[in-house]
Amino acid sequence: MANFNLDGKYLKDGNSVVAEIDNSFIRDKNSKRIAEFNETYIRKISGEIIAQIDGSYVKDNHGKIITTIDDIKNDIDDAEDSALVALWMLFIKK
Repeated sequence: MANFNLDGKYLKDGNSVVAEIDNSFIRDKNSKRIAEFNETYIRKISGEIIAQIDGSYVKDNHGKIITTIDDIKNDIDDAEDSALVALWMLFIKK
Protein backbone atom coordinates (compact mmCIF):
# COMPACT_ATOMS: atom_id res chain seq x y z
CA MET A 1 0.00 0.00 0.00
CA ALA A 2 1.31 3.44 -0.95
CA ASN A 3 2.15 5.93 1.77
CA PHE A 4 1.91 9.29 0.00
CA ASN A 5 2.92 12.57 1.58
CA LEU A 6 3.67 16.01 0.22
CA ASP A 7 7.04 17.33 1.34
CA GLY A 8 7.33 20.87 0.06
CA LYS A 9 6.98 20.54 -3.70
CA TYR A 10 7.68 16.79 -3.75
CA LEU A 11 5.14 13.97 -3.62
CA LYS A 12 6.74 11.04 -1.84
CA ASP A 13 5.79 7.42 -1.35
CA GLY A 14 7.54 6.73 1.92
CA ASN A 15 10.99 8.27 1.34
CA SER A 16 10.97 7.93 -2.46
CA VAL A 17 10.11 10.95 -4.62
CA VAL A 18 7.44 10.05 -7.20
CA ALA A 19 6.57 13.54 -8.47
CA GLU A 20 7.45 17.21 -8.20
CA ILE A 21 5.26 20.31 -8.46
CA ASP A 22 7.12 22.76 -10.72
CA ASN A 23 5.06 25.95 -11.03
CA SER A 24 2.06 24.79 -13.13
CA PHE A 25 3.65 21.48 -14.15
CA ILE A 26 3.95 18.04 -12.60
CA ARG A 27 7.25 16.28 -13.20
CA ASP A 28 7.84 12.57 -12.65
CA LYS A 29 10.71 11.13 -10.60
CA ASN A 30 12.99 11.58 -13.65
CA SER A 31 12.11 15.31 -13.86
CA LYS A 32 10.14 14.80 -17.09
CA ARG A 33 7.08 17.05 -17.45
CA ILE A 34 4.05 14.79 -17.49
CA ALA A 35 1.14 17.16 -16.83
CA GLU A 36 0.13 20.80 -16.61
CA PHE A 37 -2.54 22.23 -14.35
CA ASN A 38 -4.42 25.46 -13.73
CA GLU A 39 -7.38 26.35 -11.52
CA THR A 40 -9.81 24.41 -13.71
CA TYR A 41 -8.08 21.72 -15.80
CA ILE A 42 -5.39 19.09 -15.44
CA ARG A 43 -3.90 18.10 -18.80
CA LYS A 44 -1.31 15.58 -19.84
CA ILE A 45 1.58 17.19 -21.72
CA SER A 46 -0.06 15.85 -24.91
CA GLY A 47 -2.95 18.25 -24.19
CA GLU A 48 -5.45 15.56 -23.19
CA ILE A 49 -7.66 16.73 -20.31
CA ILE A 50 -7.59 14.18 -17.50
CA ALA A 51 -9.58 16.10 -14.90
CA GLN A 52 -11.63 19.23 -14.34
CA ILE A 53 -12.14 21.02 -11.05
CA ASP A 54 -15.73 22.19 -10.67
CA GLY A 55 -16.13 23.83 -7.28
CA SER A 56 -15.30 21.16 -4.72
CA TYR A 57 -15.82 18.33 -7.22
CA VAL A 58 -13.29 16.65 -9.49
CA LYS A 59 -14.67 15.42 -12.81
CA ASP A 60 -13.06 13.11 -15.35
CA ASN A 61 -12.66 14.05 -19.01
CA HIS A 62 -16.30 13.00 -19.63
CA GLY A 63 -17.72 15.30 -16.95
CA LYS A 64 -18.44 12.50 -14.46
CA ILE A 65 -17.77 13.32 -10.79
CA ILE A 66 -15.01 11.01 -9.57
CA THR A 67 -14.05 12.54 -6.22
CA THR A 68 -13.93 15.76 -4.21
CA ILE A 69 -11.10 18.05 -3.17
CA ASP A 70 -11.72 17.09 0.47
CA ASP A 71 -11.37 13.38 -0.33
CA ILE A 72 -8.06 14.03 -2.09
CA LYS A 73 -6.87 16.00 0.94
CA ASN A 74 -7.37 12.82 2.96
CA ASP A 75 -4.60 11.29 0.81
CA ILE A 76 -2.36 14.35 0.36
CA ASP A 77 -2.59 17.99 1.41
CA ASP A 78 -0.60 21.20 1.75
CA ALA A 79 -0.79 22.33 -1.88
CA GLU A 80 -3.20 24.34 -3.99
CA ASP A 81 -6.27 22.41 -5.09
CA SER A 82 -5.27 22.07 -8.75
CA ALA A 83 -1.83 20.71 -7.85
CA LEU A 84 -3.45 18.20 -5.50
CA VAL A 85 -5.86 17.02 -8.15
CA ALA A 86 -3.05 16.64 -10.68
CA LEU A 87 -0.97 14.57 -8.28
CA TRP A 88 -3.96 12.47 -7.27
CA MET A 89 -5.04 11.77 -10.85
CA LEU A 90 -1.55 10.80 -11.94
CA PHE A 91 -0.25 8.85 -8.97
CA ILE A 92 -2.94 7.89 -6.47
CA LYS A 93 -6.25 7.29 -8.29
CA LYS A 94 -6.92 3.60 -8.80
